[in-house]
Amino acid sequence: MRAVKPVPLLIYFVVIIKMQNGYIERFNRSFRESILNAYLFEDIMQVQILAEEWVKDYNSKRPHEALDGKTPLEYRAQWSLSMEQPLRS
Repeated sequence: MRAVKPVPLLIYFVVIIKMQNGYIERFNRSFRESILNAYLFEDIMQVQILAEEWVKDYNSKRPHEALDGKTPLEYRAQWSLSMEQPLRS
């Protein structure tokens, strides 16, 4: 039986909106500064564990400009309260 040689997979991202690249670059810079440049890793599991924790924090606890400086959790709580109030005619 012949061994199958793995083939690298190339993924291309299409930039539809000019600002998308800025968002991606911001995320990449933040991740690089907070994780990749901050630690010396012994194995890939360490990278994966820290990356998962960082992404959770980045997506839930960090204030976002698009949400008027609120964290996603604060924004969701405010949105939920506004949805509970009856509409005024």
